[in-house]
Amino acid sequence: MERNDSTQTTRLRRADWFQIVREIVFLWNVVSAAGYGLMEWVFNNMMSMDPKADADYYFFRAAVRINDFLHLGLGNEVTTKTLARLSQGWRSQAGRELAVLISVVAVIFILLLFVRLIPKRPAYRVALNWLSFFTALFAAPACYLCSIRILPPQIPPVWQSSLFFVFGAEIFCAGILWFVYQAYPFSVWTIGVLSALHFGLWIPALWVGIPVSFHAANSILIAFPLSGIVSLLRLRDTRLDAAETGFAGKAGKWTMAGAGISVAMLVLIWSPGRGYNLADPKDINSFTIQTERGACYGRCPVYRIVLHGSGLVEYFGDRHVRVRGYQTATVSREQISQILRDLDRLRFFTIEDRAFRWCFDTPSVGVSVFIDGKTKRVVSDAACTGAESGIQARFVQVAREIDTVTGSDRWVECDYGACQK
Repeated sequence: MERNDSTQTTRLRRADWFQIVREIVFLWNVVSAAGYGLMEWVFNNMMSMDPKADADYYFFRAAVRINDFLHLGLGNEVTTKTLARLSQGWRSQAGRELAVLISVVAVIFILLLFVRLIPKRPAYRVALNWLSFFTALFAAPACYLCSIRILPPQIPPVWQSSLFFVFGAEIFCAGILWFVYQAYPFSVWTIGVLSALHFGLWIPALWVGIPVSFHAANSILIAFPLSGIVSLLRLRDTRLDAAETGFAGKAGKWTMAGAGISVAMLVLIWSPGRGYNLADPKDINSFTIQTERGACYGRCPVYRIVLHGSGLVEYFGDRHVRVRGYQTATVSREQISQILRDLDRLRFFTIEDRAFRWCFDTPSVGVSVFIDGKTKRVVSDAACTGAESGIQARFVQVAREIDTVTGSDRWVECDYGACQK
């Protein structure tokens, strides 16, 4: 009797571990497919001349945080004199790769916790089998097609239309084959040939969507064929019986610990950061805002303006401006308050300028704020600013507003050729 109980316990444990493996493979495929689709969309948006979203900024901000944590600082400091216009090599690449891999693994652990809490009823096993089969085949292509529908990449429209047609036809055929298989199981050879045709079409299509040098994306694509093979082999698996569905869902300590660590990692990587209230300073007379314009390879004006809380404006002209040297002016308290409100709405202290876009032959603009004992400096390309509603574009707009409030045009603007070099 004891031996029978021990055998039954062993069978239940094996069934439980097999169930965990199936759930991990299913989640791995779904999360990897979603991650691939998001990366495809981010890179298409980043390469677009008219970006629609600020996704690349948030992605590179996460990469910068990882680099800082690993002490892989950028070798090219972001200032108005030395700009982030050169490739940062393997350092910046490491942050981008890890941002993707850590995020994918963290989301898998979080979802696994919820999946393990679901009671393992017979209906659950049927649903998992059905979802595993179809998502293993179509999750990655579906996410890819969604990404190019939202923001088309630089591929011919005929090729895009062909992919959508093939995807729809495969979904229809897979549904028919699924029901046929329930009555007449296919041989391993038949399943292998159909799989080779399917993956042989979609893997090259997905491969060209991400730059070859982005190894994290390429490694994520491995989930596509591997999860498909596991799910297809599962169709031939007869080891599972009623014992597999007789136990309740469990979330072990390792699952809960992994989910907790994953949540912490996602917060550290993707959270907006800790800001500071600029709209209501403790002592408005003690703060200072400094803006500076950097050079380009042409006749871009180079100057610096310092705005004090007392209303004093100090101008320092350098090159390609109407007036070189030192000038002063004053502004009203209301104008100062408006600038502080604009910076506060921008969440100035949370901005990561190392995640900004940079072009080759364009001027730069920097804003430094000294308030209540705190200091923050942000530098940006003044022309190449990404999406219109993005953080970088809004920052550059606030810098223009500071120029407007301080009246810098009286010292900077001049007819072409008449500026002091």
